[in-house]
Amino acid sequence: MRFTILWVLIFASSSMLMAQDAMIPVTKVQVNDSIYMLKGKGGNIGVSFGADGVLVIDSQFAEASPQVIAAIKELSDKPIRFLINTHHHGDHVGGNENLSKEGAVLFAHENVRSRILKKENAQNSKSVEKAYNEGLEKAKKDANSDEEASESAKRYAEQVGKSLEAEYISPMITYSGGSTFYYNGEKIMLFHIHKAHTDGDTMIYFTESNVIHTGDAYIKGKYPFVDVNSGGSMEGYINGLQKILTFADEDTVIIPGHGDIASIKDVKETHSMMKYLKDRVAYYYVKGKTLDEIIALDDVAKPFDDKGFGGGFISTREFIKVFFNAAEVKYENRRGN
Repeated sequence: MRFTILWVLIFASSSMLMAQDAMIPVTKVQVNDSIYMLKGKGGNIGVSFGADGVLVIDSQFAEASPQVIAAIKELSDKPIRFLINTHHHGDHVGGNENLSKEGAVLFAHENVRSRILKKENAQNSKSVEKAYNEGLEKAKKDANSDEEASESAKRYAEQVGKSLEAEYISPMITYSGGSTFYYNGEKIMLFHIHKAHTDGDTMIYFTESNVIHTGDAYIKGKYPFVDVNSGGSMEGYINGLQKILTFADEDTVIIPGHGDIASIKDVKETHSMMKYLKDRVAYYYVKGKTLDEIIALDDVAKPFDDKGFGGGFISTREFIKVFFNAAEVKYENRRGN
């Protein structure tokens, strides 16, 4: 009876959250006649549609899926056939299950699949352990023995574990260096960007439309998040921006991981900013200055903070600290010389 009441409460809470999620706005931004960008709760989604069907890039958070799917169906009555994940973070892959239910086959770099599985397994283990402990505490009040209570708690934890497994969908097809789609009348090239935002970043280049979706290997006008715990690095991020610039020209339309539609000029600005800060932070580190002293200098972050780069998800201090830590590894023996 107690478990029945618990599931009723969970269902009621879920219904309330779904009602709130119905208010999540999704904005359609036209890139050209067959490609749109969707902005909502999470990273920017790319949508390619045409005679072959619909190809989607990233899926935002799960709670945004109803609005995302509705927006896609407003663009095309063709089925959603493919979903490409640019990397493994939840704001880009959270809706995978829901788009999979629409018929999408999931593609991503092999590191994306392994990191999603590792993260999901760890989260599921914690959830199952928590469910067992909660179930044991409740069962002890009604059970005739500790053994009976333990068995009841195990059954409850198993139910929770199975529900988590049923809800989880990871990329079905992976690649290492890259992949190519011939879809909706054009060649769509997928490139792995090594150790940039993460170790599994993919850039998608629509060759006929001259459109690039960068994932979080580029975000517009803000300091980017370099996830060093997931294999990202400042050096790799800078190199990744250079790779984007290799394919882009003055007419290329760039869909960033976050932010508004961008151009090659915008990517060049971020590329130059990062190269400059890398060199300045390294210079002052070798001179013996602390992190706070470097941040306070007028010729380090201030010119970019004045442009608004520090007003995003990553603060100026967090961003400069990654450069500082990289300099510490590389120039420790030269510090103070």
